[in-house]
Amino acid sequence: MSLRAMLDDRMTDSNRGGFLLPHDYRAGRLLERLGGPEHAQPGDVTPFELRFYDSFDWRLHQAGLRLSQVGSRQGRVLRLRNSHGADLLDPVEYPAQPAWPADLPPGELRKQVAKALEMRVLLPLAVVTGEATELRVLNEDGKTVVRLQLLQLSCRSQQVSEPRA
Repeated sequence: MSLRAMLDDRMTDSNRGGFLLPHDYRAGRLLERLGGPEHAQPGDVTPFELRFYDSFDWRLHQAGLRLSQVGSRQGRVLRLRNSHGADLLDPVEYPAQPAWPADLPPGELRKQVAKALEMRVLLPLAVVTGEATELRVLNEDGKTVVRLQLLQLSCRSQQVSEPRA
């Protein structure tokens, strides 16, 4: 799975959905429940990390902005979203951990973040690590009829207690 595919926002209001499985429900168990190897096959597994940033006094949040950095083997990108989760701009490649707005790549993302933060630095608020596992459900002919994605997530933050760790 490419980083671009991982960032593609296919979850619109018309198809937003999913199932919340128990935290220890791994891909092998799900494949077995789907009928075993003759009816379901595993695909690529993509590890990723998602970091959320704001100032110590939540300036971005107060401005209705959410800044995150998505990282995988393919690289890291910054995403700026509104308070409803909609992308305001295209993702911007940025391999370093963001800190001062002036250090961000020139463009609209830097301009909006700098305007909201004024003279404040970005701080990491929470880190979500995970794996995206692609699964294929097969028909009697062995052809793929459904593609699934199993996300396994874990949050690391001083303010968040992960009860399922």
